[in-house]
Amino acid sequence: MELLESKNGSTMVLEAVGRLDASTAPDCERRLAELLKDGERFFLFDLGGLEHIDSSGLRILLMLARRLGGLEGQMVLCRLSDRVREVFEVAGFSAFFQMTASRRSAFGILPPDVSLSGLADFIATQILPSGTEAPTPFSSSGGSLLRRQRATAAVARLLRLAPEPAVRPSES
Repeated sequence: MELLESKNGSTMVLEAVGRLDASTAPDCERRLAELLKDGERFFLFDLGGLEHIDSSGLRILLMLARRLGGLEGQMVLCRLSDRVREVFEVAGFSAFFQMTASRRSAFGILPPDVSLSGLADFIATQILPSGTEAPTPFSSSGGSLLRRQRATAAVARLLRLAPEPAVRPSES
């Protein structure tokens, strides 16, 4: 199985391609443990390219979901084929996972990226001329970087003007 990784804000997007079974599960489990150790807490698993999953693969996903629950993290599975969805249902695992038909709906379940950088990216996309596609991620050259710098400065100014919250959330 191939596990393609990308980052979208605070969410680690993992696209599984191939088979998640007894022969591929150990490598997948090691990689997920590394991601947790590196501080990843929000996962979107795109299973659209997953041809097969067996009990070894189900076990890994269930273990990750349990670990994330203890770390105030979250995972969402999306784009499951009928065959893969049936394995989850027959095993009784559908109740343990949030599953959606698309990545877009999965991102709607996961928490938004609320970092200064994520907010600046959002604001910068809002100030682009109409009909212009937002560059993602922002390039290190040209106008997109300047827009991001301006948006970051605007967010920083807004944050300085905002009243301090009565109770600050604990940092993880």
